[in-house]
Amino acid sequence: MGKNMKLKTRLGVMAVILVILVAGILTGINYHDSITNFKDIYVQSAKSDYTLISSLVGSEYPGQWTVQSSVLTKGKASIADLQSYIENIYKDTNTHVSICYGDVRVATTTVDKTGASLKGQSVKSEIADKVLAGETIEKVEDVGGISCAVSYNPIKDSTGKIIGIFFTGKDISDINTRLSKQLITSVIWVIALSVLALACIHFVLKIVFKPLQYVEKQMNMLSEKDFTKEVLFSTDDLGNEKKEFFSNPNISNHHNIHTFHTILVDQKAAYLV
Repeated sequence: MGKNMKLKTRLGVMAVILVILVAGILTGINYHDSITNFKDIYVQSAKSDYTLISSLVGSEYPGQWTVQSSVLTKGKASIADLQSYIENIYKDTNTHVSICYGDVRVATTTVDKTGASLKGQSVKSEIADKVLAGETIEKVEDVGGISCAVSYNPIKDSTGKIIGIFFTGKDISDINTRLSKQLITSVIWVIALSVLALACIHFVLKIVFKPLQYVEKQMNMLSEKDFTKEVLFSTDDLGNEKKEFFSNPNISNHHNIHTFHTILVDQKAAYLV
């Protein structure tokens, strides 16, 4: 019986470790996928925002982007006009906009984590160099210490020359809060499912080991070759214990061997069924 209990304990511990391991892996995968999905959604949003906002700016201020006396203009609009307009856009859409002459922000709604405007500051060189070479960059990055989903696009004059950068970005610093709530919900579900799984495992082990313990008891009696007892215990189909009485007037072993063997065979057959 001691060996069976040890084996039962080992199987129980292994089952607990397996459930916890699987639950941890599934939670980690879910958390990673959530982060990726959130970021992809925000990046696509920033891309769409650029298309919309650049169209709105073009409609509000028709004409080409030009540089006059080292000042970037759009049609007849001055930088002050552009600054006022993109501030209104930010209020309506919660999307940050920056218009850069070269790599310097000359009109912007972006701020750093202290709330200070980034106007007059340069775009990161590794980004500015690519955009001013004609690339479009869409990704998640820190802007002024704030996590943002961004879209950088070249600004071209009437000849096709790149003279600046048009930036749109969404503040996604609250993504961690959203994911934390989702992670907590996932952990609760994992714990609930783990408890249910462990309960099922305990029930299965109990069903499996109870008959094995009984068979071991009977085999111990068989190994002792003690068939002179007048009472043997067995269980019926419902698992209820019952007594089998034998008549053994000669107090010898061989008279009860056949009957005892029949009981063992019946029990094994019932167990297999």
